[in-house]
Order: sequence, then structure tokens, then C-alpha cells
Amino acid sequence: QINKLPKIELHLHLDGSLDINYAKELVGRDVYSEMVSSHDGNLKQYLEKFYLPDELMTNYDTIVEFSYRLAKQLEKEDVIYAEIRFCPTSHNKYISVDRVITAVRVGLAKVPSVKTNLIFCMRRNYSFEQNMEIVKLAKKYLGNGCCAIDLVGDEASYKTEDFKELFNIINKEG
Repeated sequence: QINKLPKIELHLHLDGSLDINYAKELVGRDVYSEMVSSHDGNLKQYLEKFYLPDELMTNYDTIVEFSYRLAKQLEKEDVIYAEIRFCPTSHNKYISVDRVITAVRVGLAKVPSVKTNLIFCMRRNYSFEQNMEIVKLAKKYLGNGCCAIDLVGDEASYKTEDFKELFNIINKEG
């Protein structure tokens, strides 16, 4: 009976939740091992599983479709609210970052039974300037799809204290 209870999802990575069958269709090969972690506890190895999703989510229609499929899966799992995190600037190779964000929102909105908000992720391996772009995007979209900002990546190689200045700016910006 627990499976039918309404749920909320507060830590869901868009790029870590891509529909494997759709990804396989796009690249024409089995992508399971490229996208699924063996859960051996190695964060660096786990983060490598985001490389293919970053490559696949570079055009508007594909981003819409992946987002829609995620929302449909959430609906099947009786999730009524989800905060979905991703780094918008990881997907703007061929389209503007605003189009990336719009594509995610459009795909998710196709399943109105699941209310969603976005969390924009700064990356530990990004420069200060690259992460400031994420901060500006979060401020621009705050209350209009975005509800928070996050810091993701290899914690062993990039200490959180190195981002103190960024967090001070975020705190000042509200």
C-alpha cells in the first residue's frame, strides 16, 4: 500500500534520471553501463555517469522529451511534488541557457499532476565566473520555476570552503 501513497521528491538530478530507452534510441546503442552506477561508493566514478546525459541534453526537443518522461515516471510513482536539480549551463552547447530552462519546464508541465520546481546547480569544477552565471540564473528564475541553488560535484577534489565567496554573494542576494 505504501507504493500508492502520495510522495515528494526533494533530491532528484535531472541528468541522473534520464530515460535509458530514449537515450538508447538517440544514440543507437545500449547505454545502460554508461548511465547507471554500480553504487560502489566512489563519487568520482558515479559522476562519470553524467557525461552521456550532458551530451544528449543539448537540443530543445530532446530536453523537453527527457523532462516529460521524467515527469511521467514520477506520476507513475505517485509523486505529487518534485524539486529537480540540474546545471542549465551544462546543456547550452547549441541553444541558449534560457531555452534549456524553458525546455525542462515545458517537458515537466506536460504532466500537470506532478508539481515541480527546479534547483540550479553550480559545479565544483566550474570557475567562479561560470558559477556566478548560475547564481544570476537562479535569481532571474527564482519564483518562476527555480526554488533554490545547489553546489554539486567531486567534494574530495573541490572543498566546500573554496566556495565561501559565492555563498556570501548568494546570501546577500537573498
